[in-house]
Amino acid sequence: MKAVFISVLFCTLLVAIPSLLFNFGDWVRIALQTGVAAFLGLLIGIEIERETYRYPHLWQGIAGLMAGALFGFSLTPSLVFVVCGGLFGGVLGVTAHWWVKFAPLP
Repeated sequence: MKAVFISVLFCTLLVAIPSLLFNFGDWVRIALQTGVAAFLGLLIGIEIERETYRYPHLWQGIAGLMAGALFGFSLTPSLVFVVCGGLFGGVLGVTAHWWVKFAPLP
Protein backbone atom coordinates (compact mmCIF):
# COMPACT_ATOMS: atom_id res chain seq x y z
CA MET A 1 0.00 0.00 0.00
CA LYS A 2 2.93 2.33 0.60
CA ALA A 3 4.06 2.20 -3.03
CA VAL A 4 0.52 2.89 -4.22
CA PHE A 5 0.26 5.94 -1.98
CA ILE A 6 3.64 7.28 -3.11
CA SER A 7 2.80 6.64 -6.77
CA VAL A 8 -0.56 8.43 -6.51
CA LEU A 9 1.03 11.34 -4.65
CA PHE A 10 3.89 11.63 -7.15
CA CYS A 11 1.65 11.54 -10.24
CA THR A 12 -0.83 13.95 -8.68
CA LEU A 13 1.84 16.49 -7.77
CA LEU A 14 3.51 16.04 -11.16
CA VAL A 15 0.29 17.21 -12.82
CA ALA A 16 -1.21 19.52 -10.18
CA ILE A 17 1.72 21.92 -9.82
CA PRO A 18 2.04 22.78 -13.54
CA SER A 19 -1.76 22.90 -13.82
CA LEU A 20 -1.90 25.44 -11.03
CA LEU A 21 0.76 27.54 -12.73
CA PHE A 22 -0.67 27.47 -16.25
CA ASN A 23 -4.43 27.10 -15.65
CA PHE A 24 -4.88 29.15 -12.49
CA GLY A 25 -8.52 30.04 -12.02
CA ASP A 26 -9.92 27.22 -14.17
CA TRP A 27 -10.61 25.01 -11.16
CA VAL A 28 -12.70 22.42 -12.96
CA ARG A 29 -9.91 21.74 -15.45
CA ILE A 30 -7.32 21.54 -12.66
CA ALA A 31 -9.51 19.11 -10.70
CA LEU A 32 -10.10 16.90 -13.74
CA GLN A 33 -6.42 16.80 -14.71
CA THR A 34 -5.41 16.03 -11.14
CA GLY A 35 -8.06 13.31 -10.92
CA VAL A 36 -6.79 11.64 -14.09
CA ALA A 37 -3.24 11.79 -12.72
CA ALA A 38 -4.35 10.25 -9.41
CA PHE A 39 -6.04 7.32 -11.16
CA LEU A 40 -3.01 6.78 -13.40
CA GLY A 41 -0.81 6.84 -10.30
CA LEU A 42 -3.09 4.22 -8.78
CA LEU A 43 -2.72 2.11 -11.91
CA ILE A 44 1.08 2.33 -11.74
CA GLY A 45 1.19 1.77 -7.98
CA ILE A 46 -0.85 -1.42 -8.23
CA GLU A 47 1.58 -2.69 -10.85
CA ILE A 48 4.52 -2.00 -8.51
CA GLU A 49 2.91 -3.90 -5.60
CA ARG A 50 1.13 -6.51 -7.70
CA GLU A 51 1.55 -9.40 -5.25
CA THR A 52 -0.30 -7.67 -2.39
CA TYR A 53 -3.59 -7.49 -4.32
CA ARG A 54 -5.87 -10.45 -4.83
CA TYR A 55 -7.28 -9.23 -8.17
CA PRO A 56 -4.85 -6.63 -9.56
CA HIS A 57 -6.41 -6.69 -13.07
CA LEU A 58 -9.78 -5.72 -11.59
CA TRP A 59 -8.36 -2.80 -9.60
CA GLN A 60 -6.29 -1.61 -12.54
CA GLY A 61 -9.34 -1.88 -14.80
CA ILE A 62 -11.39 0.24 -12.38
CA ALA A 63 -8.61 2.83 -12.10
CA GLY A 64 -8.24 2.96 -15.89
CA LEU A 65 -12.00 3.24 -16.36
CA MET A 66 -12.21 6.16 -13.95
CA ALA A 67 -9.19 7.90 -15.53
CA GLY A 68 -10.63 7.45 -19.01
CA ALA A 69 -14.07 8.68 -17.98
CA LEU A 70 -12.59 11.78 -16.33
CA PHE A 71 -10.43 12.42 -19.38
CA GLY A 72 -13.44 12.07 -21.69
CA PHE A 73 -15.40 14.47 -19.49
CA SER A 74 -12.55 16.97 -19.57
CA LEU A 75 -12.57 16.93 -23.38
CA THR A 76 -16.32 17.43 -23.78
CA PRO A 77 -18.84 16.90 -20.98
CA SER A 78 -21.12 14.58 -22.95
CA LEU A 79 -22.18 11.02 -22.28
CA VAL A 80 -20.58 9.70 -25.46
CA PHE A 81 -17.13 11.04 -24.56
CA VAL A 82 -17.39 9.81 -20.97
CA VAL A 83 -18.45 6.29 -22.02
CA CYS A 84 -15.87 6.00 -24.82
CA GLY A 85 -13.13 7.37 -22.58
CA GLY A 86 -14.17 5.01 -19.80
CA LEU A 87 -14.12 1.97 -22.09
CA PHE A 88 -10.76 2.91 -23.56
CA GLY A 89 -9.35 3.58 -20.09
CA GLY A 90 -10.74 0.30 -18.77
CA VAL A 91 -9.01 -1.63 -21.56
CA LEU A 92 -5.77 0.22 -20.83
CA GLY A 93 -6.19 -0.56 -17.14
CA VAL A 94 -6.76 -4.27 -17.67
CA THR A 95 -3.78 -4.51 -20.04
CA ALA A 96 -1.54 -2.34 -17.85
CA HIS A 97 0.46 -5.37 -16.76
CA TRP A 98 1.98 -5.54 -20.23
CA TRP A 99 2.60 -1.88 -21.08
CA VAL A 100 3.20 0.05 -17.84
CA LYS A 101 6.78 -1.19 -17.44
CA PHE A 102 7.67 0.47 -20.75
CA ALA A 103 6.19 3.87 -19.84
CA PRO A 104 9.01 6.36 -19.20
CA LEU A 105 8.73 8.21 -15.92
CA PRO A 106 10.45 11.57 -15.42
